[in-house]
Amino acid sequence: MKFIEREEDESWKADGACSGLPTIWWYQNVKEPNEPERRARKICEGCPVRRECLEYALRNREKDGVWGGLNTDDRDAEVRKIRRHHGPVPYEQIVERIAR
Repeated sequence: MKFIEREEDESWKADGACSGLPTIWWYQNVKEPNEPERRARKICEGCPVRRECLEYALRNREKDGVWGGLNTDDRDAEVRKIRRHHGPVPYEQIVERIAR
C-alpha cells in the first residue's frame, strides 16, 4: 500500500490565540494535571482558528495535548460517538459536528 504525502497548510497557526505562548501549557503537567488543561481550554474558547486546530489534530491523530479546545480523550470520544451513529465520516464533517 502506498501512502500519498499531503502538504498540510499550517499558516493558520500564526492566527491562533496560543501563538507565542509556551507550548507546555497545552500538555498535561504531572505536578498540576488539571491546571494547564484548564488554562489551555480557556484560551481556546475565543480562538479564531479553533476549527482549523481541531481538524489538524484529528487529521494528524495527535495523541497528546489540547487542540481546538479538546484533549485527547475528548477528541477520541467525539470521533467514536460520531462514527458509531454515522459510520465512516471525513474529518471535515467530524470537525463540523464537534464544533457546533
